[in-house]
Amino acid sequence: LALPDGGRLRIDGAIASLPLRVGPRAGGERIATAAAPRPRAVKPALRELGIPPWVRARAPLLWHGDVLWAVGDWLLAAPFVDWLGAHGARFSWVRSR
Repeated sequence: LALPDGGRLRIDGAIASLPLRVGPRAGGERIATAAAPRPRAVKPALRELGIPPWVRARAPLLWHGDVLWAVGDWLLAAPFVDWLGAHGARFSWVRSR
């Protein structure tokens, strides 16, 4: 999927039909990862990863219904990781230059 800033989101491998949507951060988003199964705020999670504010502001969010599945390729929700594994797929965010 080509992003407006010139970047791309990619799912490589065998994929099934899956309704996804992509959008920018609006603030207040929460994600439950395998490492932190209780939903937590995205902003402090990205801060803990050492991602500068001006970089994290550009991260695309990948949604499956009302569930946040990915923030860039830095944070992946546990159900998305399970889905990728079940379909032999890999997810990546190719950043714009």
